[in-house]
Amino acid sequence: NNIAIQIGELSTYFDKGYNHSGWLNGEKNTYIMCDETIGMSVKSLNISDLNNIQTENLFNSDMGDDNSSVAHNVIVRNNIAFISYYHDGLQIFDISKPSQVKKLGYYDTYPVDPNVSWAGAWGVYPFRNGERILVSDRANGLFLIGFDVPPFIEENTSNEINVFPNPSNDYVYFYKKHPAKADYELVIYNSFGKMVASYSSYNDYYKIDVSKYRSGLYFLKYYSNFNSETFTSKFLVK
Repeated sequence: NNIAIQIGELSTYFDKGYNHSGWLNGEKNTYIMCDETIGMSVKSLNISDLNNIQTENLFNSDMGDDNSSVAHNVIVRNNIAFISYYHDGLQIFDISKPSQVKKLGYYDTYPVDPNVSWAGAWGVYPFRNGERILVSDRANGLFLIGFDVPPFIEENTSNEINVFPNPSNDYVYFYKKHPAKADYELVIYNSFGKMVASYSSYNDYYKIDVSKYRSGLYFLKYYSNFNSETFTSKFLVK
C-alpha cells in the first residue's frame, strides 16, 4: 500500500473558520479557500512554496451584510473563481492578481431574506471556460446561467483605453486596467458627434454589442466616477 506524505500545511491564518472547500488555479500557484463559517471571508493563498503558504487576500460577496454571508463551494477556470455563496447566490471573481481579487459579476439565486445562513446556492459548476454555469439552489432548484468571460489581456497592457477587435461587425471590448474597483461611464458617438449609446460598468472590461450599428467610425469616451479622468478612443464598424 502507498503511504500519503504531507507536503505542506497551513494550520493558522487570519479570519480562520471551518475550511470546507477550495480549488487550485491552472498554474498551481494560487489556491482559493472557502471557510464555511458565517461571516468569514474567502481566502486567496499563495502556494508557490508549500513550506511557506501565505494568505494573499481576503474577499467576500460584498452583498450588504457580509457578517451573515457564507461561501460554500468554489471552482476555478482560467483564473476566474466561481463560488456558490448560499443566500448571496453565484459570485464570480477575477483572481489573476491574487493580492487584488476583483468581483466580475453575480447572480442571486435566493433573493429573499434567509431564515438560516445555509439557504440558497449550494453547488456550482462552470462548463468549459465559464460561458455557461450550473448552480444548484437548495430552495429554488437548478439554474443554467450565461456569462461573458473576460477577454485575455497581455500582462504588459498599458493603463490607457484599449478597444478591440478593431474593426469589428459584431462586438468590441473596452478595456482599461484599474488599480482597484472600477466605476465609470462609456458614451459612444458616431462620426457626426451624435450620441449613440451609453453604458456603466464596475469591471476593467466591458463588452459592447455593435451588431446593429451602421458601418462607419465611432468614438468612445470614458468618464471615471472616481475622479475627473477622461479618455477618448475610436473604433470602426464594418
